[in-house]
Amino acid sequence: MREETRARLETLMTRYEKRLTEERKRHEATRRRHDAFIGEFERLIEETIRPTMEDVGAALRRRGHDYGIATTQAYTDVDRRPRNTQVTMQVYPAGIERSLFTSTSTPYVAFVCDWLQTLITVRQSVATPGGASKLSAGVEKPGKRAEYSFRQVTAPVVEREIVDVLGGVFGRGRVLDGR
Repeated sequence: MREETRARLETLMTRYEKRLTEERKRHEATRRRHDAFIGEFERLIEETIRPTMEDVGAALRRRGHDYGIATTQAYTDVDRRPRNTQVTMQVYPAGIERSLFTSTSTPYVAFVCDWLQTLITVRQSVATPGGASKLSAGVEKPGKRAEYSFRQVTAPVVEREIVDVLGGVFGRGRVLDGR
């Protein structure tokens, strides 16, 4: 190869490698910020969201209803550890046979870590067996309810979000009794 061609090729490859290194650094910095955000979200789950869900759940159980709380791991950090990115409270109203509940007909409220937008998103559904397609006036469709920053997610906010969803569940028509 001619010296002139070799020099030009070396210049091109050096520029490319420099851009590649800069891009990797930017990607790593972004990934670390996302990991830190998810770490904060996990702490928020343990210190605020889950205890509040458990308090509301205890009140539901005292009245014969049931609930479950689950976390979802949907993100792997830079150290390849699975990270929780969602906590969901499912509600099982009394009077409806437990076996009738499905993934699309179980009321829930979920707090989701939107690490790309650095927000906490609240998702919900008030669908119950036998009533999933019959939403009454004023009852929201399944999906996103709200978005919050970390500082906005307090126990009273979590309580309000859960109770608002329960209003859509308990404030509706027909109740199926499995007896």
